[in-house]
Amino acid sequence: INSTGKATILSGGKTIGMTVSSGGIQHVSSGGVASSSIVKTGATIRISAGGKAIGGNMAGTQAIEAGGVASSITVYGKQNIVGSAYSAKILKGATQTIYKSGYAQTTTVSSGGKMVISGGGKSYKTTVKAGGLMVLQSGALANTVTMSQGGRLFVQGAARLCGGITVKGATVSGASLSNAAILGSGAVMTLTGTNTMTNFHLRTESGAVLSASAVGHRFGSLSGNYGAVLGFDLRSVDVKSSTAMLSGVQTGQYDGRISLHITDYQKVGTYELTDNIRMLSGSNVSVQMDCKGGSEGLSLSLNSGAKSYDGMLYQLTTSGSKVNLTISVDESRVTYLLGTQYDNVYYGTSGCDLFINGTGNETLRGGGGGRDVAVYGSEYWGQDTIDAGCGSVLIRGLRESDITLRQSGSDLIISKKSDSWQSIRVVDYDPLRQNIVYAGSMPNFDACLAAASNGVYPTESQIDAAFREVGRQTGLLAG
Repeated sequence: INSTGKATILSGGKTIGMTVSSGGIQHVSSGGVASSSIVKTGATIRISAGGKAIGGNMAGTQAIEAGGVASSITVYGKQNIVGSAYSAKILKGATQTIYKSGYAQTTTVSSGGKMVISGGGKSYKTTVKAGGLMVLQSGALANTVTMSQGGRLFVQGAARLCGGITVKGATVSGASLSNAAILGSGAVMTLTGTNTMTNFHLRTESGAVLSASAVGHRFGSLSGNYGAVLGFDLRSVDVKSSTAMLSGVQTGQYDGRISLHITDYQKVGTYELTDNIRMLSGSNVSVQMDCKGGSEGLSLSLNSGAKSYDGMLYQLTTSGSKVNLTISVDESRVTYLLGTQYDNVYYGTSGCDLFINGTGNETLRGGGGGRDVAVYGSEYWGQDTIDAGCGSVLIRGLRESDITLRQSGSDLIISKKSDSWQSIRVVDYDPLRQNIVYAGSMPNFDACLAAASNGVYPTESQIDAAFREVGRQTGLLAG
């Protein structure tokens, strides 16, 4: 079709591979089908109710009227939707605009491309790649969105997000305090990686879940209705970070509940969950803990004291508009096991066990809980076995270069280079749950050990000082 031409595809008609030049018009009426059309810059294709366009390249303008359908279009120019569009690819310089009553499904917005959803427009299963932009105007509905690393989401007013919303390393901006974006009931918005939240105000409805797995998600404000959930996945979060996982420039009111996802080897210390988000209720905090071979569940409440579980203490506290989770060892459940020159089997407890090796061939069996620590020095080891599940082997007085580590099936064999017969077998070694720590001088521990070896029971202060020295070396204690 040339610059002054127009082709109308009537009911039962079909074109394949038609080229529409600048100024030309292709009109697909009810019952007509345009397949693999090539619409050049300045050209137009109009799809009326009952008409279909399948495949093709769109450098000009595609107008999909109410009841019209376009699928698998590669857009270089403009795609304006009042009807329905499926599986469109929006490339650099192109714009897909979904007007009131329009619908777009499985759109992919590439770098330099833009998708705009006006009030009353809807999208489903949108992917925004690095450099792509998705704009939600007030009254728009976006169901199931994946914002990839480097993608951008701009919300103009009270747009609604629902379904699964994944934001990973993206830039999110727009919406005002008085006209916040809405995370609808049943929606799950997941924030991963490092996202840039610029003055983005969000309100979560009852039944919606906002989940973060990294620090630094700073909203303009964040508020939630009763029944909404704030989820925190701490499994990859550094306890040393002083930045909250979710925060607001302006203080938000959150009347929902909290859920936590942690591991049984989660590092001790204080995790800052929220800042400038005032929790109005604090009961029924659910915790999922990943353990070896499965998961466990426990419940906490805000400001209700620490809860002891498997030798560790878990406590949720509020300070103004901050919520913190503190994990520490339950020192009332620490058991000390001192090895001898004899071959013995030592059975641990469900708390934290501190085993100090002797010169015999010894076996330490954990009690199914806690974080056990086995301490070995430069003295004679014997041939020991540790079957404790989660914890540390602390080797003092020796350097890493003095030690050989080798795998034997699922076990780890630790031996001295100076005498490989002296060895420690760590059963079912899991590097996530068990670590090898090398320490130099430990004067408090050595003083406690010297008192015990001389037949004098160490004092409580000596035991406490020794335990804290071991705890700090192995990460069992913060600091």
